Amino acid sequence: MTLPALNLISILSKDPSTQVQNLAPVDSKTPFDCFAHNGYYVVDGKVFQHKVYAMQEATRKNLKPKDITWVFNNDAYSKVDWKVPSGLSLTEWYRQRALQLRAKYDYLILAFSGGGDSTNVLDSFVLNNIHIDEVVSWWPRSNAAGNYRPSMDSNVENFRSEYDYLVEPKLRWLEKVAPNTKITICDNLQDLQPEEPTDDVVEMTTNHCWTGIQRYRAIDDVYFERQKTHKNCAIIMGVNPPVPVLVKRHFFVTFYEFGTNTQYSSDLTNRGLRNVEFFYWTPDMPQLVREQAHALLENLRANPQYANIISKRAIAPDARTKVNDLNHQNAELQRRWIKSVIYPSYDSHALQIDKHKSPIHRPAWFSWFYDNPHADEILQPHFSAITAHQNLIHPDFFVKRDHEIHNYVQYHSKFHYIGDWSDTTDQITIT
Repeated sequence: MTLPALNLISILSKDPSTQVQNLAPVDSKTPFDCFAHNGYYVVDGKVFQHKVYAMQEATRKNLKPKDITWVFNNDAYSKVDWKVPSGLSLTEWYRQRALQLRAKYDYLILAFSGGGDSTNVLDSFVLNNIHIDEVVSWWPRSNAAGNYRPSMDSNVENFRSEYDYLVEPKLRWLEKVAPNTKITICDNLQDLQPEEPTDDVVEMTTNHCWTGIQRYRAIDDVYFERQKTHKNCAIIMGVNPPVPVLVKRHFFVTFYEFGTNTQYSSDLTNRGLRNVEFFYWTPDMPQLVREQAHALLENLRANPQYANIISKRAIAPDARTKVNDLNHQNAELQRRWIKSVIYPSYDSHALQIDKHKSPIHRPAWFSWFYDNPHADEILQPHFSAITAHQNLIHPDFFVKRDHEIHNYVQYHSKFHYIGDWSDTTDQITIT
């Protein structure tokens, strides 16, 4: 059937019915207000903080992937007029967000990877003379030093070169321009020993890479050490830009939960409450992502060739899972295009390793670690724990490639209509 564009926009922008029975999560003791801004899952009317537990619950109840709803800041985002930009520059919105966080916390720690998202966060503080207390970067220097030759090759196996071309130069700059900001480089892979896995292998991130989890554990160590003297402190994570979607001539943005559940986020741990602030995806300043969306729309209108690297969708009203029609190459091109538009200080020629095609268990950018002679004995308990959790999840929730679990079925937020990117008048087909 065909519908007029306005009706389609209404369908896509509608909040999903969650029918939540109780806002207290059933899989966590974390107060709802402490983690809701990072997104949560609803399964049969129950709230879950962690995706793996949500999929296990759905499996026990013979539910399908479509029966899980991911809720992401619906209340705050529904109050924004997404179609009308403010007229302020993106850099001004970034400055306002930095000021907002500075006023909210006594001690701010930025998790810095050297990528476009966290580099823009750092610039938003430093270039506006807004103090940031500490910048923390995790890097396996003890395992990397002397074992590779830095190069500008964007091949995924060249991950270690990002330190030489992205992290170290920026931190040297920071030392000069903001000498009162503490710089901490974490490396907790110096003494590699097998360890008994804990539940944080599925609670901290759904990207079950052992080395990635070690990164977040190292940041945790810094955070909770600072919390001893600064009770009101937070870790800032860059997360991702909003995801553009084209439905014929209509330009929407949405949010994929892959951008949040693979990240380190707010939680109540056995060491205390961890406060994590997503710099961009926040209910405290929803206008910021609206401005990013309009910057992308304006750039697309001026450069319509970029429509070829944006996902095109045929939408069913009850579709809640991700269907990405971009091939690997276009997904990487889209990532670079988006960052070049929304991050004014971003160097589009900077080294960025292509990270789109690796499985959640053994991402290729950590291939250097798997070659370690002790890797198997270290990883075996970790993978056994992950496998035990996945044995409680129905295969319908897995995305497999070459008979290997590459990822889990992904969910997205509702769609936010920004405007039309062309003046064509096609009607939209709902399938």
